[in-house]
Amino acid sequence: HADLLRAVTGQEVATVYARSWRVPDSPYRHDPAVAALLTLAGGATVLYEGDWASREPETSWNADWAFVGEGGSLRWTGDPADVHAGEVVFLSSDGAARPLPVPLPVGPTADRAASLGAFRHAVATGQEPETSGRDNVKSLAIVLAMVESVETGRPVALAVG
Repeated sequence: HADLLRAVTGQEVATVYARSWRVPDSPYRHDPAVAALLTLAGGATVLYEGDWASREPETSWNADWAFVGEGGSLRWTGDPADVHAGEVVFLSSDGAARPLPVPLPVGPTADRAASLGAFRHAVATGQEPETSGRDNVKSLAIVLAMVESVETGRPVALAVG
């Protein structure tokens, strides 16, 4: 989800303040639920919630998203049975709802063969692939900052740049 947040917003996360907790009847040894306030480099605040022991209906691997702005909100609801399916709806501030086409890549650009082809191309040309480890470490830093914030009870600043 950190990758998707960075990709959709085009921004890095500057600070993270997170809290986790146990869920009643959870089968997990550690806290399965987390809520985090993330501040993006541009100043926007993001509320992230995740729960492995929810009594709510299962969400897709791509999660459910809501982007709220001055003119309304954009909501993505994924399909648990198909990572390429889902629904995107724009809800204007006057209450009107308008479904939008789902702009997800399908077919040869979104499978393992495509990933291996991109890897082969990167090795052959020396070009960094779209999903490189050098870039992904920034998403890992967000997750590790959440863990640190949960453990310390304090906000954690990340290096942006």
